This record gives sequence, structure tokens and C-alpha cells, in this order.
Amino acid sequence: MNFKAILASAAVATCCLFNPSAAEAATQTCWRVPSGGQVVSGFRCNVSSRYNANGHLVHDINTLDGVRFSVILWTSGGNADDAEVFIDGERFTTAWYYDGDGDVRINLGRHGEFVF
Repeated sequence: MNFKAILASAAVATCCLFNPSAAEAATQTCWRVPSGGQVVSGFRCNVSSRYNANGHLVHDINTLDGVRFSVILWTSGGNADDAEVFIDGERFTTAWYYDGDGDVRINLGRHGEFVF
């Protein structure tokens, strides 16, 4: 299963996993926005932020249904910047942007967007 399908499956989560050892852990609402569709109901997720050995800000995201992935958001000053997504030991890149509410939206291709 590719990462876009895995992230899309996160929409069925209704609560969060809590990782008490993670720095700056915050339970928040995440969403999946289907391609060409309305926002589906939000679900609780745990987002922890940390700096990796290279000094890059990494967002670790966990959902109740066991989806765990990490995201590094790269900015180049353009409209669509790259997100580096690490899931199941694999690395993927995709576009991301901030929406009008300041939320991060990660492009899931035909699966829409994952928002946190």
C-alpha cells in the first residue's frame, strides 16, 4: 500500500494515540479532504514536533488506527513546497501548503489532502 493510501485511511480514526515521551506533543484535529470533495469529519491525532540530527523540524503524526508517519516541510518560497514523508521505513515526497486557517495540507494525489 502506498503512503497516500495509508494516510487516506487515517480518516477513519476517531481518537488519538498519546506518546508521553515525545517533546511538544499535542493532541489536535486532523482531516482528510477527498479529491474534489467536501471536508470529512475531523478526527483526533497526536502531533509531536522535534528536531532531527540535521537540525530539521520533524512532525511525528500518530492516529488511533495505527497510522504513524513523520513529515519534514520544506519551503522554497513558492506556492507549493515539498513535504518529505517517512512511513513504514520508506521516504516519499509530495507537495504541501498552509491553508487560510494556518493548517498544513499535504497532497495525497487522487486521495485528496491530509490536513493537520
